[in-house]
Amino acid sequence: MKIIFFISVFILSLHSASFNCKTANTFIEHTICNNAELSKLDDILATTYKQTMSKVSNKENLKKIQFAWLKNDRASCKNVQCLKEVYSKRIEFLKQYDDKKIFNNPFEGEYRVNYSVLTIENNYDFMIVKVDPHNLRTCTTDGKFRNINNTIF
Repeated sequence: MKIIFFISVFILSLHSASFNCKTANTFIEHTICNNAELSKLDDILATTYKQTMSKVSNKENLKKIQFAWLKNDRASCKNVQCLKEVYSKRIEFLKQYDDKKIFNNPFEGEYRVNYSVLTIENNYDFMIVKVDPHNLRTCTTDGKFRNINNTIF
């Protein structure tokens, strides 16, 4: 019986999350502690975050966006697959993070729904083009979004 206990403790110690699994309280923390791949991703994320933090000039901003990621993106996950995806994306984001860029717009791109196209530029300028399919007339609106806590208005 003692051998099984020690083997179990040894196996659990192989899952080395970036936090103390003995104090895990939430579903996400327990899930990370009980999944070797997630535990490894958590370690990689912690290391990448520290490396990125050592290179940026605005450390407070990086802290804020990291806490927002924890509170919003990671906290919204309800299963292992979701956690793996948000961790992988976050690691890539942190590897490429450069606070010296004038703009860092995660919403940049073109979005299409039916006969409408929303284009968001890196500087948050936007343009909406809607085509009426019956008479092929277009309606165009443009402006500038504001980014507040990774939500655009």
